[in-house]
Amino acid sequence: MFNIQFKRIIQTGKYIPEIDGLRFIAIISVLFFHLYNFLNVKNLNSYKNPNSQAAIPSFIFNGNLGVQLFFAISGFILSSYFAKAYIHQQPFKIKDYFIRRLTRMEPPYMLIMILLFFASVYIAKTIDLHEALKSLVASLLYIHNICYGRSIPPKLNVVAWSLEVEVQFYLLAPIICLIFKIHKKALRRAILLIMAVILPQLNNWFPLSFISIYDYIQYFLIGMFIADLYLDKKRSHNQHWIIVTMLVLIIIYLFFKSDSLINSYSRYYYSAIIPVVINVSHILLLISLFYVVLFFNAIPLLKYNFITNIGGACYSIYLLHYPIISIFGNLLVKHQLTNYELIDNICYSIILLAVVLFISELYFLLIERPCMKKKWYLDLMPRLNKFLQFFK
Repeated sequence: MFNIQFKRIIQTGKYIPEIDGLRFIAIISVLFFHLYNFLNVKNLNSYKNPNSQAAIPSFIFNGNLGVQLFFAISGFILSSYFAKAYIHQQPFKIKDYFIRRLTRMEPPYMLIMILLFFASVYIAKTIDLHEALKSLVASLLYIHNICYGRSIPPKLNVVAWSLEVEVQFYLLAPIICLIFKIHKKALRRAILLIMAVILPQLNNWFPLSFISIYDYIQYFLIGMFIADLYLDKKRSHNQHWIIVTMLVLIIIYLFFKSDSLINSYSRYYYSAIIPVVINVSHILLLISLFYVVLFFNAIPLLKYNFITNIGGACYSIYLLHYPIISIFGNLLVKHQLTNYELIDNICYSIILLAVVLFISELYFLLIERPCMKKKWYLDLMPRLNKFLQFFK
């Protein structure tokens, strides 16, 4: 009998189910966002009540928030490695850090990008060989954003843009995390928060022509800040003010995102002040979310196996969900189910979510999870030899 294990393989430190719970929140946010946009564009059936989805608050489908949470989680996970080394004097090797990133993340990514390359060129025939090859090479080298600029997303897999930002943080993390060498914890935490507030403003004033970590550095810094707090054994456990703060920040965020604030009388103030308020609200909201979930276990639902299994496979889901939605969604929307757009879109979404989760979890079990084992690549040749001997 097969013993199927969905739980992530952890090489260093202990398994933290709350982190996979946060990953679940992030990936579900991204999934809803892409489903919402796909169905808005592709569902061209005739209904009695067209555009009924307009009644649903748009912030529910704000996938950007999910990406920001992913960046914060990456900041937390990667910086914990260095924080333990510098603050708690645990031994580490920088070479092991880079090898681990390379062997853990690259195989699932490279495989899906190559598969999408062949599928796009030779099966779907949505892109010619020359353009597909250029886009593939740029994505595999994590320079697609730099080469094509902000206006052209990766052509083989749209979501690959954010992975380039992640890789930039992987490369910079050993340098940024030198901040943990500062012994005064109040000082290093203050520096992290100040940088998280100031750097986005510099980006507003001096933007680059391409998407980079410069656009999202504040979320990684917040992850580092949370890691610093989490590794401190003298943490505060007063959760009530955190929950109240989180609710207030949600209201502030939604208020300042309202288009009604942008008018002929407030454009100057909006461009100068509101982005700062929104950024600070994002920062405090993320800190509050980590506190509620990670420090106080105030949402025990996020520790259930069903939730953590999905959150643990978020990388596979993230890589696969967009092409799966495109392939199966285009076939699905050809079949109108009812006379009501909202009901149809809910049904389409449930079906597509089921397909995405099934294929992604299978990919996770077969490809991603084996790559979580330390030095898994050393077992490839013995496994290959056993496989070949089986057919002799």
